Amino acid sequence: MSITHNTALSTTYYPPSPEVLDHFAFAVCEELGADFAHPEVARGLADFLTTVAQIQANNLNRKGNNEFTLRVE
Repeated sequence: MSITHNTALSTTYYPPSPEVLDHFAFAVCEELGADFAHPEVARGLADFLTTVAQIQANNLNRKGNNEFTLRVE
């Protein structure tokens, strides 16, 4: 006789590293042109992306093993 256990696998979400988001933000600002080529603009975008990524990771982790939905709440 075999016994089957239903164990839910837990997933932990991590935001991208700040270095990845910095690189992305500076690349985006470079592509947008001279009006966005200022370091403070890229730094602001990187900070914003870091904050949003951390909030989203926390939100996904808080939901735990609940049904995952793709819509933003």
